[in-house]
Amino acid sequence: MKNISQNLFIMLGRGPVIVISFVLFLIGNGLILPQVTRFEALTDGTSLLELPNLVGQSLYDIAQTYPIEAIEFYQRVIQPLDIFFPLTAGLLFASVLAWASQSLFTPDSRWQMLPWLGVVATLFDWLENLGVFVILRTLDNPISAIDGYTQLMIVLKNGSGVAAIGTILLLVIMKFVRWIRSR
Repeated sequence: MKNISQNLFIMLGRGPVIVISFVLFLIGNGLILPQVTRFEALTDGTSLLELPNLVGQSLYDIAQTYPIEAIEFYQRVIQPLDIFFPLTAGLLFASVLAWASQSLFTPDSRWQMLPWLGVVATLFDWLENLGVFVILRTLDNPISAIDGYTQLMIVLKNGSGVAAIGTILLLVIMKFVRWIRSR
């Protein structure tokens, strides 16, 4: 398994793949952000269920305040886009982490596994989306375990995303320092 992931990460760390992943990430943002704004207009400013500031509140209670048009829009437009968007973010995270770790660490270093942070962030995002999917379809008969599960996935998604971004920043700083010292 390690050799398969190492070979994949070597491919992901190449310049063209990073550029493609960045373009896909921008396309993902361009597709989903206007729809989030449209959703918030339908709900008079109420947020999507996926935001970290909602943890600790009942997601069912929040979703039950959404007008039916907003729920239908969420299901029809945002949820399909929210399959694509986490993939673009995770690919970008993994490719930048692969690029940085390949140039900073030896090939046999365990740090070569850093691109897995992008994969983990994507998986937690999809698992969170699954919870939101169930919540929006069980509003008449709430399942408290799904509410708790979805909140946990929100925390794990955001935690792994922040870890990936923080690691990217740290590795880029390390590369910059190494470049300065080599001059």
